[in-house]
Amino acid sequence: MARKRKERPDGCVIYASALRQILMLPDDSAGRIIKATAELFLEGTEPEGFELSENIVFSLFRDNVTEAFDKFHERCARNKEIADNRSSGHDALPLVTSGEAALPSAPIEENRFKKNLPEEKAAKPPRAHFVPPSLEEVRAYCQSRSSPVDPVAFYEYFETGSWKDAKGQPVRNWKQKLLTWEKHQTQHSAQQSATPAADLSWRQTRSYAAEDLIEDPPGSGQYRLREEVSADA
Repeated sequence: MARKRKERPDGCVIYASALRQILMLPDDSAGRIIKATAELFLEGTEPEGFELSENIVFSLFRDNVTEAFDKFHERCARNKEIADNRSSGHDALPLVTSGEAALPSAPIEENRFKKNLPEEKAAKPPRAHFVPPSLEEVRAYCQSRSSPVDPVAFYEYFETGSWKDAKGQPVRNWKQKLLTWEKHQTQHSAQQSATPAADLSWRQTRSYAAEDLIEDPPGSGQYRLREEVSADA
């Protein structure tokens, strides 16, 4: 007599170890084992008349079917327990489906079934409104840092531009801008100090008459005063 639908699981897993063994048998023996496995699962009947080799392989398939039914009955028992608890007014765990392992009995935690809502992000404090500094504040800050930046030039540059940077963005921290000026000016001073005093770039040559200069060495783009080159010679 065939098993009723509610008395068996939806299916069972046949492991690779059993499948490898059946591939070693002749087709007729393999077919009998597969058919016997289906009858065992659907009707609960054991095969008869198997040869020794067929019995050995079928035992692997039988173990897979038995495992599937053991898990099925375990889920059924657990779901019955849950249903009984619900009918008596007690909190219960969610029903176990065929794809889930049975859950162990445990106290129900409060708010277990509430959805995990994302934590509220802490509100960011409002950004402080920028207040342009006075020239005296800029001068005092430059003095406190012994900064090479000219405070008047810095103040007039941003004051004329309505306290916007070179990209047209409003200044949010004028001290940070001053530090940027300070960095650029320090780098520029270092580059100037690294250039020999006797060498003149093409921009500097405009302060001298052409007859007073000589390109040294030729083709370098660097110029020196003719009198200095003559003195070195």
